[in-house]
Amino acid sequence: MDNLKLALLILLILLFGLVYYILKYKKAKENFQASLVKYTETDKCNFVPWGSSRQGCINRCRSDDKEYWGGDSCDLPNCRKICDDCEDGNRCKWQKTETRVAPVIREQMPPNLELRVVAGDGEAVAFWENRNNDNYKNTSFIIKWFKTYVPDDGVSVDTIEIRDPDKRNYKYVIGNLQNNETYSIAVFCSNTHAISEPSNVVMVKPTQNEKIFMPE
Repeated sequence: MDNLKLALLILLILLFGLVYYILKYKKAKENFQASLVKYTETDKCNFVPWGSSRQGCINRCRSDDKEYWGGDSCDLPNCRKICDDCEDGNRCKWQKTETRVAPVIREQMPPNLELRVVAGDGEAVAFWENRNNDNYKNTSFIIKWFKTYVPDDGVSVDTIEIRDPDKRNYKYVIGNLQNNETYSIAVFCSNTHAISEPSNVVMVKPTQNEKIFMPE
């Protein structure tokens, strides 16, 4: 009889312990979710700047994950200021190599472009329409891409010279991409006076056996 009472007592203690653990875990989960909501509703961008390049830092600040560090508050001006104000050369590695350039006159800047990207097997094709400043025609495009979630791999850059100033539609094939890896891609245009703001940043994931069909 005594053994039965002891067994029941131990069972009750285990049940109370299990209920306590479940309630504690649920409370911790609620606190974590509440912290995420707090960041999305704040009027301040709390992004911590880091990366190999200034533009990569700005792109990550404005990425789809920005809801976790400020949401709509992490717009282009705020993200640019946060990355420019970074003084930690170990975290913001571009500070060791890049020099600040003099500000340009906004009236001389080309308008930013609208980018579309289609992903295929180990590649992606970017499409955009040329847009000129009213007074200065574009002379080249600059396209940049990097692994969205592996920023330490660096940013790839290529320049496309404009040979026909009347040509409107452009495409660029980015090859040698890793399948099932997400890439962020943006394009800029440049004239003799300034470089535009980046286009919309497009995130794509190349997939094996995915073919891109384009008209000749």
